Amino acid sequence: NYFETKKPILIALILVSISSLSLQVPNGQFFIESWFTAYMGIFFLLFSFLKLLNVSGFSMTFKRYDVISKQFAPFATIYPFIELSLGLAFLTQSFLVFANIATILFMISQSVGVIQVMKNRENVQCACMGTAISLPISSLTLFENLVMVSMATYMLLI
Repeated sequence: NYFETKKPILIALILVSISSLSLQVPNGQFFIESWFTAYMGIFFLLFSFLKLLNVSGFSMTFKRYDVISKQFAPFATIYPFIELSLGLAFLTQSFLVFANIATILFMISQSVGVIQVMKNRENVQCACMGTAISLPISSLTLFENLVMVSMATYMLLI
């Protein structure tokens, strides 16, 4: 069953969506820019937490598909800390131009790797949730990355 195998990531994404939308309530209005910034901030904080639980395990898995990590292996080890920094940047609304550019670059790198894995029909675990949750790379992984690319691109263009 598709939903049963994707349950952990679907729950995480629903929690990120609900949390980021709930931050709009005190304003009494919905601002897409505020929602995108909160969404990306909460997303990166939550997913960095899962990666930070076992950085070396995450790193080994991430190197199997991330384009940057394949070329520069230490990137896989520092990536959870980069995600943590991006999460904090988005939530504090600091260095947003840099955070959006970095998000676009990193998510495109991962998307290219995900596409290659899917095209070659390889059975590679998604490192998106660290090693705490076993989840194969799928179209949902690609969708999640492209949503982040779209949000970051929109934020740069406004």
